[in-house]
This record gives sequence, structure tokens and C-alpha cells, in this order.
Amino acid sequence: GLKCCPTSYSLRHPRKSKRGFLRSWKLMGSNDEKFWVALSIHSDDHALTERNQAYTWKVESKGFFFRYFRVQMTGLSSMDDSVLNCCGLELQGRVLMPDGTVEIVDPNQSVEVFERPHLEHGNILGYGSCSPGGPW
Repeated sequence: GLKCCPTSYSLRHPRKSKRGFLRSWKLMGSNDEKFWVALSIHSDDHALTERNQAYTWKVESKGFFFRYFRVQMTGLSSMDDSVLNCCGLELQGRVLMPDGTVEIVDPNQSVEVFERPHLEHGNILGYGSCSPGGPW
């Protein structure tokens, strides 16, 4: 299946919601959905403040490729609740294709190029939780 070595990622806040912005969370990667590696840790991050706003953060994946990804809240939202309010997750970096070739996906490239293999193979997934350790 597909694997991604992310160099950055973007999250988007829902366009219909004016509240509940993410503040503290981790982007995590795994190859077996049992052992997870924190790729980006945020504590009281105020980058998301508007409806339908997206923001891109750098990732230190140290050259490792991952098959599964999740966003896990580690603190309360801007409304002091545990609702993970997110309508989009995009990964940028290198994608290891099933034939062993590596493709580059960067923020300036059309997202459709990345979503096509994602949908066909169904291997790069987004996971999250509404509270630390809970289901999304």
C-alpha cells in the first residue's frame, strides 16, 4: 500500500463553525495502527482562528514513511470542550507508491493528484479523537 514521508501537513477548520478551534493536538504516524509516532506536537496553538481557515505546519518525520495518520487532541478546544472540529487533513511530502517509486506532493501541487491514489488504494487514512485516548 501507499506510504507517506510527510514534510508538512495542513488542517482546515469547518466553514460553518465559528467556534471550537483546535489548540492542543498531535499529528501521529503508524505502519500497523498499534504503535504511533508523534510527528508534530502542538500546545495552545492559535494558528486556526477563522471559519474555513487552513494552516500548514512543518513535520519532522526524519525520512520515515508511514501508512496511517491520525490527529489526536491533547487538550481542550478554544471553547473548552473536547470536540475535534476539523474538516480537512492534507499531507505534503514524499509518497511511496506500490511499485516502489516515490512521488513528491507539495503545498503548491493540486490536491487531486494526491487524492486519486489515496482513494484508489485506501491506505493513507486520517484518524483523530475527541478527547485524549478516545475515539474520533
